[in-house]
This record gives sequence, C-alpha cells and structure tokens, in this order.
Amino acid sequence: MFIYSFLILFGVGWGVTAPMFMAVAADLFKGRAFGFIYGLVEAGIGFGGALGAWSAGFIFDHTSSYQGAFILAISGMLCSCFFVWMAAPRKVKL
Repeated sequence: MFIYSFLILFGVGWGVTAPMFMAVAADLFKGRAFGFIYGLVEAGIGFGGALGAWSAGFIFDHTSSYQGAFILAISGMLCSCFFVWMAAPRKVKL
C-alpha cells in the first residue's frame, strides 16, 4: 500500500515542480541567451541532486541519523525560495 502511495505522490509532486524550473527561468531571463542560461540551471539542478545524495549519505554515516540531512535540505529549499523571490521582477509587464 505504501509503495503505491509513494508512487502517486512522487509522480504528482515531480510533475508539478519539474515545469516550474523552466517557467521561473523564462520569467527571469528572456532573449537569445535563454537556452544557455536554462542549460546552466539544469546543470546546477543535476549537480545539486548528486551532491545532495552524497552529503545525506555522508551525514548519515557520521551521525547515524538523517536529521542533519533533512535540516540541510530544508535550509537549501528556504534559501532557494528567498533567492527566487529576490530575483523576481517587481513590476509585471503585460
């Protein structure tokens, strides 16, 4: 039962957040360089995912707990939200 709940919730969660990366990048960076900038965004996401998995394992190996890894992940998400909010344009052009 838990595996099916996980599959559904993970699929819905990733399906909702995956297009958000491109939408935020498109809102912030327009023009000819968008492809390059979005490529850098995706490379950063990939590097962060790899580094996050490694660091969570490292933290668990040294503390026998994932609590530090969760704190690190939550801190990273809060920083990301703050930086996107700071980079957002203050006036919307229609």
